[in-house]
Amino acid sequence: MDGGKGVAPLIKRCPICERAVETVLSLPMRDLLGAGSRDYAQQVGICRHCGFIFTQNPFSAEQLSNRYKKESKFEFDSDAYLGEPPVKYRQRAERQKHFIEESLALIDDDFSSMLEVGAAAGYNLSLYPNKRRMGIEPSERNCRSAKKNYGVSMFPGMWQEYKKKQYETIEMGGGKTI
Repeated sequence: MDGGKGVAPLIKRCPICERAVETVLSLPMRDLLGAGSRDYAQQVGICRHCGFIFTQNPFSAEQLSNRYKKESKFEFDSDAYLGEPPVKYRQRAERQKHFIEESLALIDDDFSSMLEVGAAAGYNLSLYPNKRRMGIEPSERNCRSAKKNYGVSMFPGMWQEYKKKQYETIEMGGGKTI
């Protein structure tokens, strides 16, 4: 493990019940997320008392922020990509949109605004042209791509850095809606 790069020391007690945990899996990663050393291996632990499963040696918030801001690689979000997003990506985005609209219709909510956290290159938000929309995306390249390709406004940074504004619907990148 690489102690100098901010990888936390091995967590040996359960964060839930504070009992001893057992390391059940070691996953060797080569430069995982661009944040760790080439010798890093993710340690997965389980608490046999409460059943909580977690990474025992997580990366620091600084390392993860650096990865998402500077080394982000998405399915189709690069300057070199030409054309439309892949069919499966578009289909998943359309299913998410349908789910959101149908779910909100059940409570008679015709929402007017949407915030997406982890908005990649803005494709999901582009499906809501008649809504006030904003994406939060750490990758500045993806923010530029969203504006250029879809006319979607993005905040380049982490959600913790975003100046809070109210939105009726919040979507977490990957299709989770709250």
